[in-house]
Amino acid sequence: MNEDKKMFLLADQNRDSQLDKKEFLLFSHPEEHPEMFPLILEQTLNEKDLNKDSFIDFKEYIGDRGKDVHLFYLFSTKENDITRWLTS
Repeated sequence: MNEDKKMFLLADQNRDSQLDKKEFLLFSHPEEHPEMFPLILEQTLNEKDLNKDSFIDFKEYIGDRGKDVHLFYLFSTKENDITRWLTS
C-alpha cells in the first residue's frame, strides 16, 4: 500500500472514504496531530533505516550530507560549533 493511501486511511477517522475539513488537516499536516505520529514514525524509519535494523544510526541520519565526510570530522566540527556558541 503506498504511503499516501496509508495516510488517507488513517486520517479518514469516520471511515466514509472521504475527508472532511478536520480529516483533511490530519492528512495534509500529519506532523501537527498526535494520532498521525505512528504513521510518520513508520514512514521515517522506512525511508532512513537503510540497513533495515529498525534503528537509525548516525550515518543513516546524516544521509547524503555526510557521505564524503569522515565521521570524526562531523563530530569534532559539531562539538566545536557548540562550544563556540556556548562561550560567545
